[in-house]
Amino acid sequence: MRNFIKLLLCMTLFSCNHHTSHNETSIKDTTYVDIKGQKYNFLGQIPDSLRTEEQTELIKKLQKIIVNHIVVKDNKQVLDISKEEFLATGIPERYYQMVQRNIRDNNALFDSIGVSNVDELVRKTKEDYNKLAKETEKF
Repeated sequence: MRNFIKLLLCMTLFSCNHHTSHNETSIKDTTYVDIKGQKYNFLGQIPDSLRTEEQTELIKKLQKIIVNHIVVKDNKQVLDISKEEFLATGIPERYYQMVQRNIRDNNALFDSIGVSNVDELVRKTKEDYNKLAKETEKF
């Protein structure tokens, strides 16, 4: 169960889905390349040790938004802030679109496999994230 929750959080945080459908061409993917030529298609794939301060800060902002503003209504994940509020945090618009797409993908997955306790999964994920955040503050 704990691994499923971690998977759920990772899917939501970092998948930032790289496939672009024909009607979503406004989302441009960025490939990050390290000095050895290793390519990382998504910000969340970049190892912590290779991230710039800006990348690390962006990931922290995204994590806070996801943990604090994804709620469950009718057994579906929803983002409880507006696009304007999301953008006011300084996160680029492409990430708003990606988070919304990831929420839709998660909901489709939950429906397809018959998950009936999405609220419990989200609650547990938030608890685990907050616990981990407190533990890392100690270091």
